Amino acid sequence: MELKDQRHFIRVNFSHDVRILTQDSSFKTEVRDISMHGALISEPEQWHEQTQELELCMHLGEPNSGYDLQIKSRVRHCHDGLIGIEFLKMDIESASQLRRLLELNLGDEQLLMRQLEQLLDTDLN
Repeated sequence: MELKDQRHFIRVNFSHDVRILTQDSSFKTEVRDISMHGALISEPEQWHEQTQELELCMHLGEPNSGYDLQIKSRVRHCHDGLIGIEFLKMDIESASQLRRLLELNLGDEQLLMRQLEQLLDTDLN
């Protein structure tokens, strides 16, 4: 089965450790790519979750400093060892840190601003 790419937001390749928390479990895995609206992560070992809701936690910066992104999310699809995650809610600091991460990796602040405007329009409609 081939999944139709329905992305409206540009993703950047970004390999980084991440922890996902479900109602009663915690899993360590890796982000493969990320956008303001979601991420693609590797399916963790022992992943047998049927849950759709989760929290994505990722530390940016040095081990003893930096910032922890905490993003309420949901599973959109699981396919070929990868899990597509849609971001549902994040605090303003997480949004700012994610924006900065994407800005640095995209190298195009205007493109990112258009993406943010599109995200706000999508959430308000």
